[in-house]
Amino acid sequence: MCTDYHALNRVTIKSRYHILRADELIDQLLGDKFFWKIDLRVGYHQIRLNEADCYKTAFRTRYGSYEYMVMPFGLTNTPSTFQLTMNKVFRPLLDKCVIVYLDDILIYSTTREQHLKDLEAVFSLVQQHQFITQGSKCEFLKQELEFLGHVISIDGVKIDPKKIATIQDWKSLANLHELQSFLGFVNYVRRFIPNMAGVTSPLMDLLKKGKFHKWGGEQQVAFEKLKRFLTTPPVLWIADPCRPFELITDASDLAVGAVLLQDFSEGLQPIAYESRKLDPAERNYPVHDKELLAIVHAFKVWRCYLTAADVTVRTDTKEAYDSNFSGHYGIDKTAELLSRHYYWPDLPSDVQQYVTSYATCQRMKSSRLRPAGLLQPLEPPCRPWQHVTMDFVTCLPAGSSVATASKLAIPEDFLAGYSWATHSSYSLDTLDRSKTG
Repeated sequence: MCTDYHALNRVTIKSRYHILRADELIDQLLGDKFFWKIDLRVGYHQIRLNEADCYKTAFRTRYGSYEYMVMPFGLTNTPSTFQLTMNKVFRPLLDKCVIVYLDDILIYSTTREQHLKDLEAVFSLVQQHQFITQGSKCEFLKQELEFLGHVISIDGVKIDPKKIATIQDWKSLANLHELQSFLGFVNYVRRFIPNMAGVTSPLMDLLKKGKFHKWGGEQQVAFEKLKRFLTTPPVLWIADPCRPFELITDASDLAVGAVLLQDFSEGLQPIAYESRKLDPAERNYPVHDKELLAIVHAFKVWRCYLTAADVTVRTDTKEAYDSNFSGHYGIDKTAELLSRHYYWPDLPSDVQQYVTSYATCQRMKSSRLRPAGLLQPLEPPCRPWQHVTMDFVTCLPAGSSVATASKLAIPEDFLAGYSWATHSSYSLDTLDRSKTG
């Protein structure tokens, strides 16, 4: 039974006790293979109220007025109070082998033997504090287990198939309430959906007052695309803080997005996806500022992973360099222009590597080598010996003569060829005399 406590909640001092998010809790399960889930039976009702405050929970029925002696549903501080109590009870085991999210208790271990020892410690605390469990919702000694709407295993984390089946049954959204429910679920599993903000943008516009009746083709396409994402979601890996991260970001005219990856033995694997819609002012940003905004947003969202970590950031800024109006400068000019607004430790060497490997830059940059000579074909000769090709063979072994080189002359008509001994040092005057000799 749930009682309407709106009036009482308005005058209640709100508890600020922090309840962790699902993804923060799941990150603790890296490398664990065995799981055991315990569910408390009507957990809120297992916490006694202060006797002096029981009268505040009074409610009236046709059978008379009643007061709660245990913590009821509907009070504003019920979740935080229950979470605080559970954390106090299981404090010796928290972050070692136990995760507690309200009335769901998850025991995790790397080996079967250790798992049995952890279970003994958990049940000892449950018995000591006289909690009552609900056997029908408990799962024992599993290697794949549903927890907080996710399926957890040694292979990673994925969306609960039961929730996906519900999404598949939705043919369309009939009213605003269904739209809000659908978007609420999408937001809960947003870390599984690439570019979620961009895809949901047409649907988010319908949340404005009086806009739902404008459902059209664009909204239907977005709805079907989200359904495809949700029915074939990726398996996300659990982040390993000892491994370097790779962050890939991108930006469009509507949204910015990012994906966080880590390199495991199977290659780069996704840890999470993130995106958000741009507000009207941000849509006016130039391209490079939008790309930078995507990086800043990703670091804010994933600061728990990326702070003090080894991170490689990859972003698509090639169009900023390849703009029709940007020009193609040399190494020094490009480095100087970049250093006006940006800095990173290897900026000069990175610029040199990029410019020297970029074909357009090499074509646009004037050559510093000596001219290569006549690089167009000659006209065919009209008579023998009109065009003669000459070359020298030098560093020959000394013989009976003092000549150490050989000069070879071949006409372009290839009717004959001549060679004669000469010296390695050969002046232009001597060459002219040999031509007329």
